[in-house]
Amino acid sequence: VQGNTDLLQQAQIFKGWAFVGLTAVILYVMLRREFDARHRSEQSAREQESHFRMLFANNPLPMFVYDRKTLRFLDVNNAACAYYGYTREAFLELDVASIRPPEDVPRLMESISNFEGLYKNAGQWIHLSKDGVRLEVEVYMLAFDYLSKPAVLSVIRDISEEKRNEAERVEHEK
Repeated sequence: VQGNTDLLQQAQIFKGWAFVGLTAVILYVMLRREFDARHRSEQSAREQESHFRMLFANNPLPMFVYDRKTLRFLDVNNAACAYYGYTREAFLELDVASIRPPEDVPRLMESISNFEGLYKNAGQWIHLSKDGVRLEVEVYMLAFDYLSKPAVLSVIRDISEEKRNEAERVEHEK
């Protein structure tokens, strides 16, 4: 009887250790799967962010992001730097009023304060290059959060040639 009791105790101890071991293996497998899934998700998010960053930086249309409250530039793409003549660093020290003629600033402020939606064709504007050259542009705006700040993405389309062609057409018709 004593031998059966010892054997039964050993079997129960083995059963306990087997349960602990099996539970540890199951937890390890579950946690590993969760870790791998999270890692793949984070990797995918990083790749997607990198892809969108490349699309923004290399888009042929001038684009910039500015803070809705301070109106300071938060980001600018390569095309905007080339179009306006500023380095990226110099651009990021400016605000949106800095690239407008002084007489347009009140209209700019009104347009920004009235922008409540997600997307807006802000219409035609005059912008100024670093050299003071007047640039005729059409502006498209998209509201979004950028680095946890309410921001606006502005996409700029140069309409100078269209304006010249229209003026020539009108002149020709006269």
